[in-house]
Amino acid sequence: MKQFLQHLKTLGTLTLKDKGSLFWVFFYPLILITLMALTFGGIQSSMDPVKVAVEKGHPWKVALFQMDILDPVEMDEQSALEALQARDVWGVFRSDKSLGVAESSAQTSVLFEIASELQRHEKAMRLGVRPDYSKDFVRTADQETDMMLSILSVTVGMFSLYAYFAGIGMVDHIQANLSPLAARLAVTPLSRGSYLLAGTAINTFLSFAESLVLLLYLKWVWRVNFLVDAPRSLFLLFVAGLLGLTIGFLIGASNRWPMKAKIPLGIILMLVLGAFGGMMSTELRVFFDRHLPIVNRVNPIHIIGRELYRLNALRMTDGYALSVLSLFLVALFLFGAALFFMRPRPFRSL
Repeated sequence: MKQFLQHLKTLGTLTLKDKGSLFWVFFYPLILITLMALTFGGIQSSMDPVKVAVEKGHPWKVALFQMDILDPVEMDEQSALEALQARDVWGVFRSDKSLGVAESSAQTSVLFEIASELQRHEKAMRLGVRPDYSKDFVRTADQETDMMLSILSVTVGMFSLYAYFAGIGMVDHIQANLSPLAARLAVTPLSRGSYLLAGTAINTFLSFAESLVLLLYLKWVWRVNFLVDAPRSLFLLFVAGLLGLTIGFLIGASNRWPMKAKIPLGIILMLVLGAFGGMMSTELRVFFDRHLPIVNRVNPIHIIGRELYRLNALRMTDGYALSVLSLFLVALFLFGAALFFMRPRPFRSL
């Protein structure tokens, strides 16, 4: 314990003195978010009730007409199809309980969420549970939501994994075949376990602090509130920081590439995963959701961004626990795999 506390103090001091790392952790995300806001002429834009066609005879018609977030119009099948093609409505709730949309947008994302929730409630009713649709069936946050909010949630998800860079740096300090410093430390009585645990605690907390600063900046400067459900949102980002660190551990320990190769690899990996999750535009995310859905089901940036959006824009918690648990279990697995590569062993040359 004494050595752990000493490592905690030493690593914390060194981290706070590393101005370069602090810039990339705290200031770079703020700069990028600011540039995004200026490029798009501001982040906020209003979202009016979603205009949608409801075919006559739809079994969920009563529920749909009670939702404040919707502007439903009852139509026959042909009129609904024509209205959708003319872009007079964002989607059509067909009488067979399917949903038809013409394009991907923030509005159609809301419609998909509503359709999914209605299907779950219908299953609950079959079990004897009768939901009350008049009591906030679909609730929205006080903030205004649009496509930009969806992109921002994925961007925050990408930044929450920035502990990756700290992870590869820690491995470079203790795995003897990676750097001269690590080779020298290998012959000292340094406790690798204590060092890793202390570094994990420091850098996970630092990543969490970075995410908190970013969310407060978005809330107070750009009026985008990702803290509507603060406890769940912050816990999600805490687990995300741990995941980013363990990704860095594994990539840092599993090969002998130099740091100047591992850092660009991490940047490329995050940008690609962010693009798949919808950070650049929603079209690419929709393409993968339709043709290769497995990609975003295992994409951590998409999972983090999706949960942030659902928690704070739609105030939906369904699936939150499973998402957080899956991220945490993946982090544990990666940590174990990294420990396997970092196990004490002889090297032919250093």
